[in-house]
Amino acid sequence: MHRFFLNAPLAENANEALLSGEEQHHLVSVLRLGPGDRAVLTDPAGTVCEAEIVENTDEGTLFRIIERMPPETENTRVRITLFQGVPKGSKSDLIVQKGTELGISAFVPFYSKRSVVRPSGSDSKKRQRLQRIAREAAKQSGRVFVPEVSEFVPFAALEEAFRPFDAVLLAYENENNIRLKDLLQEMPRDRDLSVAVIVGPEGGFEDAETVRLALWGAKLFTFGRRILRTETAGIAARAQSNYEFDEG
Repeated sequence: MHRFFLNAPLAENANEALLSGEEQHHLVSVLRLGPGDRAVLTDPAGTVCEAEIVENTDEGTLFRIIERMPPETENTRVRITLFQGVPKGSKSDLIVQKGTELGISAFVPFYSKRSVVRPSGSDSKKRQRLQRIAREAAKQSGRVFVPEVSEFVPFAALEEAFRPFDAVLLAYENENNIRLKDLLQEMPRDRDLSVAVIVGPEGGFEDAETVRLALWGAKLFTFGRRILRTETAGIAARAQSNYEFDEG
């Protein structure tokens, strides 16, 4: 049964739901679903229900709620936000798609000194495309929530962005001793954790940027003897976290 993500939480006693925007476009134009067809709807609060299409209109697709299911959670003890240096070409598509499948909670694209790609007027459209990729990957992989792709931000904005996290980890090719595994094993197991993982662009970070990241609380780590590409590192970090915490 097809799953769709609602834009707003369902009211507690609601017996109808309206699906709009790109989700409705996909339902109507791609899947060609109509009155009588059923689907699973999930709202931003994790409410899940089975519903039947009543009608498709210009405002959206109206569903009749048939059955509410127990609220779902992803049972993720380590919520990873990937701070990703903006890469060139379509690498961001791969990062968001595979990162979503593996359980990354949010993506923050940023520009640094060695970023090949520079800020442009098309960043908003790029973000919208990446958000669509995250939504489709969330459906395909059976996730309850769609990771948020944030606005593209400058390097200087990272200091403030790191403040809410329990840990900030920086993948750094010149770190020789501390492995990601070491940092993950040091983390407490008795509570949920919010972790920022930083991956630089293709050219890596300038020394001054690495120093600033460390001053802002980042702990440097290595993946081992191999230097991973920018489009691989964040995915590998989430996969290793899944293994260490028996998640995914």
